[in-house]
Amino acid sequence: MRATMFFGLALSLGCTRSASTQSLPPPPAAARGGAPGAAAARDPAEVGDLDLEGFCRSISHVGVTLEGAQRGPQAMNNWRCVTASGDRVSLDMNAACRHQYGAGTAARALDPDDAYSWRCLRAAASTGARWQRHPDVAAYWNVSEGASWGGLLRIERGLTLEQATERAAADPEVTYFFFTTGEQMVLEQGRPDRIFHHGDTAFFRGSHWWGSAPGLADGYSRPAAP
Repeated sequence: MRATMFFGLALSLGCTRSASTQSLPPPPAAARGGAPGAAAARDPAEVGDLDLEGFCRSISHVGVTLEGAQRGPQAMNNWRCVTASGDRVSLDMNAACRHQYGAGTAARALDPDDAYSWRCLRAAASTGARWQRHPDVAAYWNVSEGASWGGLLRIERGLTLEQATERAAADPEVTYFFFTTGEQMVLEQGRPDRIFHHGDTAFFRGSHWWGSAPGLADGYSRPAAP
């Protein structure tokens, strides 16, 4: 099956066993932060396009689909593999990059609110570095005290700790993150995006401000440069 390239993300949708596919239209140039017709800047660590269709088929599914909006809060998490029975299941973007380009590569969403912003990059040299663990804490959330999460880069759901660490290391903007270890952690009532379940991870830049979260989350900060 021939995939169609959309701004660095190779995608084609196949929700059934049929050989035909339905391709999503490309987002407007303005959605990528550039003027119409302007070329998108390429990260020097970028190794190539991300073929989600091919990856889903490689793990015995029949296609890939976008479940939800192309743009919107955390739209980066809206991709799903489609099973032979029509079910939609989550997929591991890092595994998709490794399937395509081999070990030492990792996925990164340049814009967490844009489903099309995923790229495969060569993992940073610090990927294997030991992150400093801060047990039983999460990023403090209290606007009245100035802890407004202004440094939030993105939230990714249902990761393993290895995946969270790998993604943080591959993104030079990430200086700290917290990984949810408990079943559910509510940081703000009435905000679904501030409810975290096991494996949910929030990535930040800047200086961390930890708040107590015993048995619910652990914080991690990037090791200081030697």
